[in-house]
Formats: sequence, structure tokens, C-alpha cells
Amino acid sequence: MKGRGIMGTASGASRLRVLGADRGRRFGLSSVGAGGLPAYDRRVLTGVDRVEITVVIDNFLDLLMAGEEGVARYQTRDFAAPEQLVAEHGFSALVSVERDSDRHTVLYDAGLTPHAVARNLDVLGVPVGDLRAIVI
Repeated sequence: MKGRGIMGTASGASRLRVLGADRGRRFGLSSVGAGGLPAYDRRVLTGVDRVEITVVIDNFLDLLMAGEEGVARYQTRDFAAPEQLVAEHGFSALVSVERDSDRHTVLYDAGLTPHAVARNLDVLGVPVGDLRAIVI
């Protein structure tokens, strides 16, 4: 990425700027006030112990695909059972982050229909009351 970075409109008159490595700075967010002058409320990202991503909805579903090292796949127990994962156009993923035994989970997107995301979360045994946020 060349130049000043990516700029997008945020609430109010301030804008967010993602600073590029080509400017000799670490990646981070800083707010830009009126007139383009930098404000000094720099956001700092902290390290985490573990990140877990669970795909809830995708365009394709292969119930026979085997897992591999570092990848756990949903295992179907009864192909005739109505409680199976469904695929549909769209995407949804659970992103769980752990730090010092404190775990936070967000649902990133929710697929195309509320039926599919609710069904797949239920089949996967995800307690929706524990979700910290839903990002659409």
C-alpha cells in the first residue's frame, strides 16, 4: 500500500486512518481530527494466548472431509438425523480470543438467512448467550 493509507468515515467529524508500513510506522489506528491534524489517542493492540476460528456457514459443506493437524472438522454421527449442518450462500464465523484464561467470542457475519445461522450454531453446540458481539 503506497501513500497515506486507508481512510474511512467514522462518526462525527473525525476519520480513522490505517497507517502503512511504508511510512516507517507500525500498523495501528489513530484518529484524525478536524483539519486533518492528528489526535493523540493511539490504539494499541495487545497480544493474545489463543485465537480459534469456527466456520459456521459457508457456500459448501463436505461432511465426509477428514480433519488434519490443527483443523478439527464437524463429524456427522447419523446421516439420517435432521440435526445436520447446512450450507448456503454467504459466510459466518465464530472468532474466539483467549488471554490469561479470559475468553471472548464474536460472531462475524450471519450468512444469508437467520434459519441457517441459528441451526448451525445449535448443531455446533454454541451457547449464543456467551457471544460478546455480532459483527454484520
